[in-house]
Amino acid sequence: MNYWLVFEKMIVTIVLLLFYNRLSGLRKLAPMTTFDTIGNLVIGAISGTTLLNERVKPKDIFVFVLIWLGILLSIRYLKGTHRVLRNLIDGQPIFLMRDGHLYPEMFRKVNTDSKAIESLLRNKGVTGIHTLDEIIIEPNGQISYTTSKKDDFSQILIDCGQIRAYALKIINQDEQWLRQTLAAHGYSDIDSLFCVEYANDTFWIYADSTDDAGVTYTKIKINH
Repeated sequence: MNYWLVFEKMIVTIVLLLFYNRLSGLRKLAPMTTFDTIGNLVIGAISGTTLLNERVKPKDIFVFVLIWLGILLSIRYLKGTHRVLRNLIDGQPIFLMRDGHLYPEMFRKVNTDSKAIESLLRNKGVTGIHTLDEIIIEPNGQISYTTSKKDDFSQILIDCGQIRAYALKIINQDEQWLRQTLAAHGYSDIDSLFCVEYANDTFWIYADSTDDAGVTYTKIKINH
């Protein structure tokens, strides 16, 4: 194998990628979108399949990568000048919650549930869904939120109509207690509840719904 040839092609690829990075204005702080991921995968595929092929010369890989980078730059330019195209390629933020209203249908749209979102929020220091005004899935897949409240960590006791035994164990309660408590406040049908959050002797209940207006929580304070 001609290692010098491989080295030359590596240098060509790196130079072109640095050139693309400069022209596109990409920076480390800029979140990676699906479009960026696809672009990187294709560049990796082109480089990987040509580097070890001795019949492919450095000028060939230069042309291959340059063509693809030209396509990426053209699409990036069009995205910057056409909002419809940008939304089509990168997508739009998805509001799982807005103005305190939770949208169960949006959870289903992004194929997630309240427990998964709760875990992501806890990694960001959020104590519970009920403390938030907005939860947003950004086009790059990251989660963002707005809040002005603080509280202790909550537990999701019911997620998509399913009772979470582990969460009940954490708060030293059982399924019978949960069913009796909810039934006493008019919530005997567990299947109709999208999310039930609990903290500090308080329930925040979100009923399941496909309504475009979303649902806000019903707050129930438990008296011992």
